[in-house]
Amino acid sequence: MDQEGRIFFYLFIGYFLIVSFTNFRRARLSPPGESETTNPDLAPVPDQVRYYRRLLIVSVIAFPTLSIWTIDQLNFLESGAQESVEVWAPVSFVYEYLGYWPAALSLPLLGIACCAVFLDKLRKLSSTPAETLKPGPSKL
Repeated sequence: MDQEGRIFFYLFIGYFLIVSFTNFRRARLSPPGESETTNPDLAPVPDQVRYYRRLLIVSVIAFPTLSIWTIDQLNFLESGAQESVEVWAPVSFVYEYLGYWPAALSLPLLGIACCAVFLDKLRKLSSTPAETLKPGPSKL
């Protein structure tokens, strides 16, 4: 490992040590009956809308980016420019057993499915009558 690799490695380890210490401290200071994880369906509707809208935005950015990267890697492999490539393990499994096109289309189809679920959830939340809104604090 060269000098830049060592620096990156130590920064990476330091970051995760700080995050783990912070999360451990938050868990210790929280009341005994309080859960650190939350179910978004139990939050008030405006918080749920923000939560699912945020997931939709991340999906719209991440899935096309990952799809382009994966298709590019699969093209290198198919053309013989590289002997092996690094792709997500499920995509690798699909490529090994089903071939190029199913593997190339797996991430875009997963992205479309995720976006459809988030849009459906947002549609249902926007049509929720005001009397069914649940009051209460939210940690989302």
